[in-house]
Amino acid sequence: MLDLLLWWLGDLTATDYRDDALGGVESDCEMTLATAAGLTGTVEISRTRNLRNTCVFEGSQARLEVGIWDSDPEVRLSIAGSEVALAGHARRGGETGLNFLDTFIRQIDDFARAIRGKREPFVPGSEGRRSLALIESCYVQRRFLELPWSVLPAAGKEPVA
Repeated sequence: MLDLLLWWLGDLTATDYRDDALGGVESDCEMTLATAAGLTGTVEISRTRNLRNTCVFEGSQARLEVGIWDSDPEVRLSIAGSEVALAGHARRGGETGLNFLDTFIRQIDDFARAIRGKREPFVPGSEGRRSLALIESCYVQRRFLELPWSVLPAAGKEPVA
């Protein structure tokens, strides 16, 4: 998800990060990211809840929702103050979309062909470093993510008796 956002939006800075790791691996997290131009957005990732698997870009004049992790993702544009919305699919007509596993196979195949052909892969290692740097910057400022079912209060909150 973060690699996709970096590809679409350019460099991002994490301004807030919360997760439920409690010393282990996080299964839910929320972060606030900012673009170089100062635009901010919230990213929510979960392994315990079914989320929409979309990216929503909302401004004062319009809202764009793009499906991800789907072999035929929907793209929907809604204009503020209008009941009309444009909707369609991201893949070209007549093409078979890639499922989640196929996208990884395609990337690994391209990497192997790049090694054999002595060329840069479509997604170079520098892109992986960008994603990891963003993740590490999130972990540095980690705070506890309080969810409705949390039994431990977030730091600074008194437990409910």
